[in-house]
Amino acid sequence: LPYCGLALRHVTQDFNLQNFILGCILYDTQSQSAHNVRSFVDSQLKSYGLTLNESIFVVSDSENKMRAAFKEKCTRIGCSIHFLNK
Repeated sequence: LPYCGLALRHVTQDFNLQNFILGCILYDTQSQSAHNVRSFVDSQLKSYGLTLNESIFVVSDSENKMRAAFKEKCTRIGCSIHFLNK
């Protein structure tokens, strides 16, 4: 079964890192297309009163569907662990 892990990381003005695990949620859509991934993430964030915008960074692997899912209204950066494994 596929799951989606969502975490929020925030750096305060005095450079303290805050970590919040929002959840590990069952990904229960019929396909894992870029559109469905983005819609799923957007709906999960909305349940916390959050939305993506240009000042927000999304960390994901560099799979084509993930790159496509997060190419608008946010800044996607690749996960360093995935780069190290290559």
